[in-house]
Amino acid sequence: MEPEEFIEFSQGQVALIRQHAARIREYGLDPDKMLALIEPVTLSLVAVQKKYEAAQDQHLDCMIKSADAQRDLFKAFEALVLPACEISPFDPEIQEAKEFLEAWREQMPKGI
Repeated sequence: MEPEEFIEFSQGQVALIRQHAARIREYGLDPDKMLALIEPVTLSLVAVQKKYEAAQDQHLDCMIKSADAQRDLFKAFEALVLPACEISPFDPEIQEAKEFLEAWREQMPKGI
């Protein structure tokens, strides 16, 4: 069961206990005790799930920023290497930089 499903189930159980409290008492059970056990855990689960989702959103934002920075770095390196290749096509250091650029390009998403 996924956390969201368990939270929904737990909230449903709390609602059912509240709705049928009188009937539960008829069977000699204490709905208030049941709620005292279930409700704090349910509220805690909801709070933790919200924190998890916020952290997950923050993580995704960081991944996007990292990918954007990597793309910008690649583009800046490419802007240095390609003109240098035209100026000195046989320079071994420039050839090495061009090979590095091409290897890096293969790792980048298509269209960059």
